[in-house]
Amino acid sequence: MNLYILIYHLKDMTEKYISIKEASILFGVTTTTLRRWEKNFVFLPNHRTIGNHRRYKLSSILNKINPKQQQKKKKNNLLF
Repeated sequence: MNLYILIYHLKDMTEKYISIKEASILFGVTTTTLRRWEKNFVFLPNHRTIGNHRRYKLSSILNKINPKQQQKKKKNNLLF
């Protein structure tokens, strides 16, 4: 499935938390890269479960992937 189609279908679920594997698919990197980003404070998980599993907020990932689109949304919300 095309990444943009996936993002379109997930837009209503932006407050959802996703696993490191799901986040790696959206970013197009490996889970090891996400762990390295966390270690180097590049991109941190939004939550850790009781079992210490990383969880990422979908909206945070979408902001990181396409920040210009998210800024347009904020401007549009301010106008109405």
